[in-house]
Amino acid sequence: MPAHPRAGPSPQRVVEIRGQPPSAEALRDLAALREAVGKALDRKRRLGQYAVVWQDGRARVLPPEALPVWPTGAPDAGPTSNR
Repeated sequence: MPAHPRAGPSPQRVVEIRGQPPSAEALRDLAALREAVGKALDRKRRLGQYAVVWQDGRARVLPPEALPVWPTGAPDAGPTSNR
């Protein structure tokens, strides 16, 4: 499975999309969003709930055991596989 499908574009990818470097505020916002999503997915995994993600151009349902484990307090580190 590729990196985390919900992690979103890296700051480097944001540069490619916008054509200019992201501001410090944009990078803080991105980190906050990644942390919030990571916490929500971790909670779903612990509760045994599935998640619906956009992957390979379509919506997919991931069972809780397929959800990656997000490292606590390190949103920039990205998720690790739960397999």
